[in-house]
Amino acid sequence: MIGFSFLARDGMRIQAYLHLNNNIPLKQPSEVPPFQRDLASLGLLPKTPQPTIVFIHGGPDERISYGYDPFGTWMSDRGYTGLFINFRGTAGFGKRYKDAGNGEWGKKMQTDIDDGIDFAINNGIADKNRIAVMGNSYGGFSTLSALELTPEKFVCGVDICGPTDLELQTKILLKMEPSFGMIIKGHYNVTDRDMETLKSVSPIYMVSRIRAPLIVIHGGQDDHVPISESANLVDALVKLHKPVKFIEYPDEGHMISKGPNFMSIFGYLDQFFHDCLGGPFEPYIKGQYNSTDEIKVDTMMD
Repeated sequence: MIGFSFLARDGMRIQAYLHLNNNIPLKQPSEVPPFQRDLASLGLLPKTPQPTIVFIHGGPDERISYGYDPFGTWMSDRGYTGLFINFRGTAGFGKRYKDAGNGEWGKKMQTDIDDGIDFAINNGIADKNRIAVMGNSYGGFSTLSALELTPEKFVCGVDICGPTDLELQTKILLKMEPSFGMIIKGHYNVTDRDMETLKSVSPIYMVSRIRAPLIVIHGGQDDHVPISESANLVDALVKLHKPVKFIEYPDEGHMISKGPNFMSIFGYLDQFFHDCLGGPFEPYIKGQYNSTDEIKVDTMMD
């Protein structure tokens, strides 16, 4: 796991981490142009571009920290490069960094992800033809936004408990946390006009733009992001004849946290990313971990 930073399109410096498989040959500082030598010194530059999974954290003010991460460890083990971006709005880098995300759902917070991917492509880290995206909660929303706003970049995606209708989501979270208005719109008093503008960045209204195969995972008891948000998105994808798999965990809330259920997610990811990116996988048999997963929809089998 290697920490680094890159410049977003507006000049803001964004922090990120890269997970690389230990067996991937790396370029040495003597083998690269001067502008890449610092990156090579960090061990960031593989000799050939790698199949890459972009992971987007939740919150949106959570953060990726240096240390063990189950998704990053799994990616490295399967031979994928994991790109974890602490986009603006992430906590832990100071007030200016965090506040820079206020009101930027689907906007600058999203272009930070896009700029990080471009950085990885332009520096020969990521294979531009083998990039996937995934995330949980806010990261699920951002995953869907990525698949809709820049569909040409991704071969597949995984949305875990992500909100799809920001108008509905805002109404729910304002009841739980009145300060959510500052995060979602940049001010506390969320108006009817604000609610209307949230539609313009809500994934449910841009479903037709999704091209890549998608797995949607959700807990049946989620009180932060109702499972109906995912169900409505999946219904729309099915009507458009898009490849989608919808997996419900009826005993889970917001996030899939029970051990057997969490393990089963990797069973699905293994096969799915093998099909999209070509890495190795171990066959998963539903129920092998005594998990509660229920496949509600699977048009990939049609």
